[in-house]
Amino acid sequence: MALGSAFFLYGVIAWLLSEEARRGDWWLHGAWCIGGVGLAAPVLLKTIQKGFGMVLRDHLFMFTGSFALYFLIGASFMTFGPSDEIAGSLRDYYVDAPMGLKTDALNAIGFGIALIVAAISPRGWSYRSAGRIARPASHIRPAVAILWLMVFGLVALLYTLTYDFGFREGVVPGVVRAASYFLFVAIYIGASYRGSWAAAIRVAAVALAVVLAVVGVLLFNKSEILLSLSVLIAGLTMVYRRTLVLTIGILLLGAVYFSVSGLAAYGRNTLGRDLGAPIAMRWDIVQQWLSMNKRGEPRTDSSSWQRLSYVTSQGAAIDFYDAGRGGDELRLIPWLFVPRVIASQKPVITEYGSEFYYKISGQRGSSTGQGIFVSGYYNAGWWGLIVAAAVCGWILAQTSSVALAVLERRALVLLPLALLGVYIAFRIDGHFLGDYLGTFVFFLYFLLLSALLPISMNQPWRHMGKV
Repeated sequence: MALGSAFFLYGVIAWLLSEEARRGDWWLHGAWCIGGVGLAAPVLLKTIQKGFGMVLRDHLFMFTGSFALYFLIGASFMTFGPSDEIAGSLRDYYVDAPMGLKTDALNAIGFGIALIVAAISPRGWSYRSAGRIARPASHIRPAVAILWLMVFGLVALLYTLTYDFGFREGVVPGVVRAASYFLFVAIYIGASYRGSWAAAIRVAAVALAVVLAVVGVLLFNKSEILLSLSVLIAGLTMVYRRTLVLTIGILLLGAVYFSVSGLAAYGRNTLGRDLGAPIAMRWDIVQQWLSMNKRGEPRTDSSSWQRLSYVTSQGAAIDFYDAGRGGDELRLIPWLFVPRVIASQKPVITEYGSEFYYKISGQRGSSTGQGIFVSGYYNAGWWGLIVAAAVCGWILAQTSSVALAVLERRALVLLPLALLGVYIAFRIDGHFLGDYLGTFVFFLYFLLLSALLPISMNQPWRHMGKV
């Protein structure tokens, strides 16, 4: 409540500043970003001290960290970044300092509303519903849970890759793509496992993380690479010296991020709309990038700091709505509850990032995020922002209560739900419809299943192994 109220007022200050600022007063935007980091710092320090377990059971910690990463540190690029890179970011769509402060205002006000709503949202129903399944699920041994997650995850991943690598045409059902994320959970549990065959399981977790990172390289998917390494590091911190592993892990993630940003951008721009390109073509592009990067060609570089900044795309979204050219994504909400397996003509919910990029630049081949709060404004103005922020806060309250029920009962086979909630919280830079509301539908399926299954709440449970 305190942090949410503080950021809500801080957003109002940014809006008032935008009314008085001149076009070149980017120093006001930079000063505002620095002050925002100061507001968020106590929560971020607490997260580092308490470790990944805190993030796993209370998703508002990741939500705060992601807000600071994208909308404070990333946004400050427009003030403190290299002048030539700032000019490059303004080439597709120009925004001035007053508009930069407006984006700050919308983000902070939305973030404040989300935290306040999360604090006051009832959580009993989701906690009890998750507990009904988590209690009997806790009987499953950790080694068996890891095996199940690996098998289901690998099958789902191989199926999705048949589409991603051009063996099949069409759209992957969202349920199947979500099931492929079981592999990340298997990596986390395997890396932190302490029971029988711990060394072998940990080696398998490391190997699986490397395989997923390689797949991420071929898909030119930076998130896939970083996520596979992140869950591996998070698991290892539960076994080895946390401070040492965390320090090495953060340095490794930073090095990987700066290394693969250019490759991901070059690969996507080269492929354009040919998203189902075969493996051979993708590998040729990787080799081209390596060769060109070795020669120091500038088009193989990508400013990592610039890619964390959404100021220009958010300014474009605000301008488009104010000019009567806003989005119409809200009409797709009913489709979120219809599985693609029973409606093959279902619209592609995640395509709006590509359409928005085309709207800005007139070019195809990339996708641009708006952030969940500005995407609400882009579709329905201030009311859209308020509703999107409130719904996101309520969603994170429910995902956190589900995660708490799962972790309290040590139901490891259900750990994907906890990590999925962390992933939702991290995607604050995405779109409200696809990245928050659409992903939360999987939680609703789970909670509905718990209400339908004849499971007794009085069924005894016991720990089966340690993680």
